[in-house]
Amino acid sequence: MKFNSFFALLRSSILPRVSALIFVSFLLILTSGCTGDAYSELQLASARGQTDMISVMLENGADINDANKHGKTPLMLAAGNGQFESTKLLLERNASIDAQDIDGMTALIMASSSGHDKIIKLLLDSGANVNITNNYGATAVTNAAFFNHTKALAELLNSKIKVDSESNENALLFSAGLGNNEIIKLLLSYGVDVNARGKNGRTPLMAAVEFNHPDTVALLLEHNADPKARDSEGDSVLRLAEGNGNKAIIKLLTDSTKNLSTK
Repeated sequence: MKFNSFFALLRSSILPRVSALIFVSFLLILTSGCTGDAYSELQLASARGQTDMISVMLENGADINDANKHGKTPLMLAAGNGQFESTKLLLERNASIDAQDIDGMTALIMASSSGHDKIIKLLLDSGANVNITNNYGATAVTNAAFFNHTKALAELLNSKIKVDSESNENALLFSAGLGNNEIIKLLLSYGVDVNARGKNGRTPLMAAVEFNHPDTVALLLEHNADPKARDSEGDSVLRLAEGNGNKAIIKLLTDSTKNLSTK
């Protein structure tokens, strides 16, 4: 991910709760490793994939759902750190699959944020809830999309539980602002509304225009994004483009508008 795009989105008016949602999720990814006194032996073994140690500790009465001071359980730490066998073992021993830490993160959200698609499938097949939100409004779907994990997102969208439409729409808005075209194609193939509205009435097309992604603008227009849309303040897509001065995007929008007028 390009950090200039990351911090620009923090300041954007496109999405609800965007600053807290993205910034906290980003910090949670950076701090997913486990060191120091804050973790029990079972939690450390789970994060490190030490299945033999996990089995011994559980056989000797260790609490499988024991959480550290941040509320993270062995299952969360195994899933978030990409430890498939540890995750599988803990699930087989009936670890609480949808437990949330103090930030509302679940094992599924943590795995999705890091792109661990095989673990995501394992969790979903074991009954994990794809629609749980953390304390900042993020879901497994929004985080997988934001961090550009295409395979992870595909697993989530294939969940037996239907993904909440708002979660999908926020994921599309994120992706348009970042220019993550493969994620956009995937979301649109699952029927996500190309003209979904975020904060201040902004659409994915507006997000792509605001952050100067001409290829994304073209992609969205090909999928019937509305080039005449206006946000809640009355600003049009074309006005946003003219404000940025991107000639390629302006041409795409004016050509698309002309084509609509001739139909």
